This record gives sequence, C-alpha cells and structure tokens, in this order.
Amino acid sequence: MKELLIAFFACLVIGAMINGANETTNKSGNDTGSAAESGTQSYEPAGEIIAPTAETSDAHFEQDVLASQVPVLVDFSAKWCRPCQKMSPIVDQVAKEYSGKVKVYKVDIDSNPETKSRFNISSIPTFMVFKNGNQAESHSGAVPKDKLVALINRHINQ
Repeated sequence: MKELLIAFFACLVIGAMINGANETTNKSGNDTGSAAESGTQSYEPAGEIIAPTAETSDAHFEQDVLASQVPVLVDFSAKWCRPCQKMSPIVDQVAKEYSGKVKVYKVDIDSNPETKSRFNISSIPTFMVFKNGNQAESHSGAVPKDKLVALINRHINQ
C-alpha cells in the first residue's frame, strides 16, 4: 500500500510538472494557450490514429517479454496516472515505427502486482528495455519521444 501511495504522489507531481511545461502564461498571468498553440513540443501524436500498444500480464510476461528474440520495450503504467496517459500515444507511435525490430508492451501495475514487484516498480511511468531475457536499461518518468527512441536504439543490433 505504501508503494502505491508513493507511486500515486510521484505521478501527481510529474503530471503537474508536465502540465506546467505544456502551458504558457504571459507576464500578466493570462493563459496564452497550450503547448501546441505556442509551437512548443506536444505529447499528442499528429495525424493518423494509431492502434494501442499490446498489453502483457503477470501470466504472459515470461513468454511475451523474457523469451523474445528481439529487444522489448515495456511501459509500466496505470490508467489513473496523468504522465502515463500523456506518454501512451508516444509509446503507441514508437510501437508502430519499430514494428518488426522491437516489441513494445504495456503493463498495468494495478492489474499485474507480481510483475510490478518483480522489477521493483516504484514510480510510473517506468520504461524498461529487455534484451535476451534480461533487463538491459530502464528510465522512470515521462520523456519526449526522441529520448524514448534513443533508449531503444541503444539496444538494437548490439
């Protein structure tokens, strides 16, 4: 329960930071628009609708992730987590763009407590790359798409 509360509050803080970065105000304090309107980077995908990324579970994690012949990016998240919600379309884009090179799965930590515990997930979103059945690298917190892609690229064809 303590870990869940810590993860919840971490999510709230990160969500507030992301929202603060995505909204701009002028010197008088009036809202000048969203990040997309102001020309800064947005977490929303542009253009076509992309299918959601596949999910895995406690029961299928071994088969889906650890037994994979290609690198796997796992997005540990929760439905109630705002930073996770912001990252979801980015993860979906990456899954589509890297189809055939990398597998991408989402793990809902609330529905999969064994996997959450096994990999000591205490902050969400957490992204882990697995290669040859082993955890190769991880990052906690929301990131721009280019940083998520860089995380994956370090483990392709090595």
